[in-house]
Amino acid sequence: MNKRYQNALSCFLGLALAASTASAHRLWLLPSSHVLSGTDHWVTVDAAVSNDLFFPNHVALSPESIQIIEPDGEFGTIENAMKGHIRGTFDFHV
Repeated sequence: MNKRYQNALSCFLGLALAASTASAHRLWLLPSSHVLSGTDHWVTVDAAVSNDLFFPNHVALSPESIQIIEPDGEFGTIENAMKGHIRGTFDFHV
């Protein structure tokens, strides 16, 4: 394979990969409710994979694939996890 052909092929493959990642679905987490008053702190999070950011329209992000790291560096626990068709939700205690 000559050098010019190899460079053209490399350039084409690079552009093709860049285009495929640009049109990929976005994974997002959105804190939808939080209570940070008093001593009992809870955060509820919506999780999805969608075409539009913060608008669930493709598939739910599984709460089992998420790890919570608390402010002190310890791993937190997900509670009340629910995976629907287009959106997942979960709570965690801070």
